Amino acid sequence: MSPSGCWGLPVALLALLFCPGSAEEFEVRMCPEQLAVEHGGSEVINCSTTCPRPETGGVETSLNKTLLKEETQWKQYKVFGVSQDTVVYCYFICSKKQISASVNFSVFYPPKEVLMTVQPIWVIMGESFIIECKVPEVAPLDKLTLTLLRGNESLHQQTFEGATGTPQEAMTTYNRTAQREDELYNFSCQAELDLRSRGGKIIRTTSESQGLKIHAVAPEAKRQLRGASSLEEAETGLPRIDYPGHGPHRDSHWDSLWLLRAVVQPWPKDNDKQQRTWGTFSFLV
Repeated sequence: MSPSGCWGLPVALLALLFCPGSAEEFEVRMCPEQLAVEHGGSEVINCSTTCPRPETGGVETSLNKTLLKEETQWKQYKVFGVSQDTVVYCYFICSKKQISASVNFSVFYPPKEVLMTVQPIWVIMGESFIIECKVPEVAPLDKLTLTLLRGNESLHQQTFEGATGTPQEAMTTYNRTAQREDELYNFSCQAELDLRSRGGKIIRTTSESQGLKIHAVAPEAKRQLRGASSLEEAETGLPRIDYPGHGPHRDSHWDSLWLLRAVVQPWPKDNDKQQRTWGTFSFLV
């Protein structure tokens, strides 16, 4: 990689601009000037100068490095094993004068795994459900945004504080009232780590999508479900509630029949025992 792409002008031309006829004035530059590096990763850096005939030059760092290419006015290195934020220095000596430049390395942990849950996945229209999104390890947190999506629509965004390079868990929750159209879309969570201000790029990871079942219950059915007057065994062996005036014995048209899995308390005739029973209930809507 030639350093001319970092300088914007060829090094030879810059040497004429800054050093007309002598090497008393010269510059040293590193390209890029800042880098976002995944923990444990490696990067290629360029060190260049406008001095036409430098005496020597190189890179000073505690990281492992390899010289890839070099010419009179530039050197290219690859550094390895970047595990924490650090600074790498480049220098050139021209006419016994040394000038240095530096590049800042910022370590990041990408959002490799995004976990989302919707609870409950079966909900009555008008009641609430919760979407939770979690990223187990990510850094830096202050560059992270979690977005909860319904299809392509953004429902909720969460940003965070904390610029440390240590990976941390990030989580957001969103309480939503169920709407009929919610059943037509899948829900998902997108984690976005924006490293552009640190010399990197935007990294996006999306969770698996999850659907939602929305059911409508008539107000009368809701009242009767809360105030049911009888409890008996159905053929399935599960408790069943038959509402007065409803059920197969009633000579009328049923718009739809829903099955509701719910927790019920025993009636007073059961001696007020504190027990809970899972059952399947039929009701008219």
